[in-house]
Amino acid sequence: MKRTMKAKTSPRKRIRTERTSALLVRLQAGARLYPQQNQRSTLAFFSEIRQALPFPIRRLQCDNGTEFPLAFALTVQEAGIKLRYIKPRRPDQNGKVERCHRIDGEEFWTRQTFDSFDQAARALCDWERVYNFERFSMALHGETPAEKLQRLLPAVQVA
Repeated sequence: MKRTMKAKTSPRKRIRTERTSALLVRLQAGARLYPQQNQRSTLAFFSEIRQALPFPIRRLQCDNGTEFPLAFALTVQEAGIKLRYIKPRRPDQNGKVERCHRIDGEEFWTRQTFDSFDQAARALCDWERVYNFERFSMALHGETPAEKLQRLLPAVQVA
């Protein structure tokens, strides 16, 4: 999910704002693990993220997965949020999300095994703390996401 500026801002400013918003989503809302990837879990996450973020969501972008059906689109629209679906088979249009999935897969999911859903959910919370506060990122010029966000938005409390 991302937040964009008004169309009058320069593309560079808009990209910077989108990156900052992506950092906020990962830091404030964190990762969630649901037993199933479906409409119910998507709507639950949408509700949770709206409460967690310190700003109103103006626009959402998602792929065309079955977890984003018409009911999801209507819920987003009722909330006054613009919804944009990326083109089918174009993961490059969802780059930040795809990068997060790749990093999570390479550095978390493939390095561990879990005996239960609850164990995996607890481990995911620990991984989010490492990812946000301890793991530096070359994409962020050696900073952690928390450090980058604190530098860009000093007034925001990073949990």
